[in-house]
Amino acid sequence: MVYSRLDPHPAFKAIEFELDTYDKRGTTSPVVRDPVAGVTADPLMIFSTSQANIAALSYFLAMGWSAGDTALPFVLLDDPIQSMDDVNVLGFADLCRHLRQDRQLTISTHERRFAGLLERKLAPRTAAESTRAIKFVAWDRSGPVVEEQSVESQHLLDTIRVVQMAD
Repeated sequence: MVYSRLDPHPAFKAIEFELDTYDKRGTTSPVVRDPVAGVTADPLMIFSTSQANIAALSYFLAMGWSAGDTALPFVLLDDPIQSMDDVNVLGFADLCRHLRQDRQLTISTHERRFAGLLERKLAPRTAAESTRAIKFVAWDRSGPVVEEQSVESQHLLDTIRVVQMAD
């Protein structure tokens, strides 16, 4: 689901995992598949850096989701958009909204535009949700100086009615 939602490649639309044994130990390797041509490949051999990062991120998130209730209740991602183009960054920001439904999501980034995008995309939509933005401002002798703020809710308190004007 994660990989297909980000859709990083025009032909290789699915990611799978091959299980193998190496030196009496089980190993798992990612394989991407072109369902139309029936071709499989190693993503590290044919993908760009951005596409490979998306495949790795998909693998990591899928492993966390597959653990279900036994998984850690949070996800911490450090600068997850390395080498991603703008379209993939937007797709990842949308994916983050789904990630936060099951886990506490913490993302660190040095990209101001991405941080602003996440503040908008991850703004609370219900009263049960909350989003905090912690920004590094400076460093002084006492340590880091940060600004912390709650992101304003995006849910509507009043019903909005749309009235169509008659000609």
